Amino acid sequence: QACTTNLGTSVNLSQVNGGVYTPGVYCTTGAASISTGITLSGNGNYIFKIDGALTTVANSSVKLTNGAQASSITWVPTGATTLGANSNFAGTILDASGVTIGNGASVTGKVLAFGGTVTTGSSVRITSTSSSMADSISCTFTFPIGAIDLGSNVQYANKVYPSGVYCIDGAA
Repeated sequence: QACTTNLGTSVNLSQVNGGVYTPGVYCTTGAASISTGITLSGNGNYIFKIDGALTTVANSSVKLTNGAQASSITWVPTGATTLGANSNFAGTILDASGVTIGNGASVTGKVLAFGGTVTTGSSVRITSTSSSMADSISCTFTFPIGAIDLGSNVQYANKVYPSGVYCIDGAA
C-alpha cells in the first residue's frame, strides 16, 4: 500500500496529530514509539509502515473509537517490536525481526514475527481478532483452498512471484 501520510524519522506517535489517527497508510523513515497512547478513530484500514523498531512504553495504549477495529489495523516494522509492561495494544503486528511483549501487556489482534521470535512476559493476554487479514486487505492473488507448496506451485513454476498480496487458506 502506498503511504498516505509520511510521519518523518524516529517518530513518537503519541505526539503527532495529538495522538489521533484516522484510516490511512502511515509511514516513517525511522523507528516509531508510543509514549502514552494513541487513538485510532474511524472505520477503515490503518497501516503503519515503520522503517525501524516499534516500541511502546509501560502502561501505554492504542484506543479504538468511532468504529475502528483491531482486525483493520496492521503494524509493519522492519526492526524489532517491544510492547511495554501493562500496555494495551491493538492490531496485527507483522514484524521482520522479532517481538517482545512485556509483563501484563494485552494485545487485541495478532502477533507474527517472520524474522525472529515472539517472546512474552508473564500474564500476557493476546486476544485474536475474528476477521482474517483478507477481510481488511485486498488480495492480489488467491491460491486454491488447502495446503500450498510455494516452491513447486505450478502457477509460478519458476518460483518468481510478482509483488502483491497473496492469500492462502491453508498451510504454505
